[in-house]
Order: sequence, then structure tokens, then C-alpha cells
Amino acid sequence: MVKRIGVASEGSRGLEDAVASTYGKCGVFTIIDVEHGSVVDVKIQANVYASRSVGVGPLVSEMLHKLNVDPVIAGEFGPGALQVLQEVGIKTIVKPPGTRVRDAIREHLENP
Repeated sequence: MVKRIGVASEGSRGLEDAVASTYGKCGVFTIIDVEHGSVVDVKIQANVYASRSVGVGPLVSEMLHKLNVDPVIAGEFGPGALQVLQEVGIKTIVKPPGTRVRDAIREHLENP
């Protein structure tokens, strides 16, 4: 079974990028498909809501839910985002901003 992990990212470099400091306002999400403990696919998903001034977290949470992401990793989650993520059953994982995406994924897979 494929597990799809979303990572709020600073840029579009995939696994070599860094975890963004914020969830809702990050520019992109790195979407990683993992099967049997190995990365099988990496995609970059633009955050089309990043430029909005308010209510971004819940909108981003719905977007990731539609993409079948679970869990999602970011440096920080706002209260609105956390509420929606909890409602739709997506686990949240906080990693220090600047952590390499590859390392965040590895750590999660080693300690789910």
C-alpha cells in the first residue's frame, strides 16, 4: 500500500529541499509516495492559497486531503489548519524549519 506524505517546503527541489517554517503560507508542498519503506515517487504541488491573507490553513488542509496526503510535515501549524486536519484524519508532524525533506521523511519512516 502506498503512503502519501506531504511536506511544507521552502522551494521546488523535492527531497533536497527544506521544511518550511509555516504550513499554510509555504510556497509548495513536496508530495512523497512511499511503499514498503521506500520512496517511489516525488511530486511538487504548488500552494495556490499561499498569497491569501486569511483562512489559508483550512483551505490548504482540504487541498491535501483531496490529494490523499497523510501525514503532513511542517515547521508550524496554525489553529485553523490543525482543526481541519484533525477533522479529516490527517496526522501532523512538526519538524524544525530548515530540516532537509529527505531527512524528515527518513525520521518519520523510522519512528512512525
